[in-house]
Amino acid sequence: MSFDHPFGQLHQRKLVATTSTILLLAAMAAVGQFASNIYTPSLPSVALELGVSQGASQATLAVFLGACAVIQLVSGPLRASV
Repeated sequence: MSFDHPFGQLHQRKLVATTSTILLLAAMAAVGQFASNIYTPSLPSVALELGVSQGASQATLAVFLGACAVIQLVSGPLRASV
């Protein structure tokens, strides 16, 4: 791609970096939801295999969702700045 403007290549690099950042942040948001949807149906099996109560296996999901919330708090302002 040819740019006549002297800042054309700089703009192209910034556009690629912005697109990459947006894709990375979208993937980070999607991974949490995807993992939660996979993990939730397996909670009874996790409790049975590990020999713990249903409450203990559900607590692992609570910790996971709490970690996802913290990640959203950190990545939210980052997404807003893009």
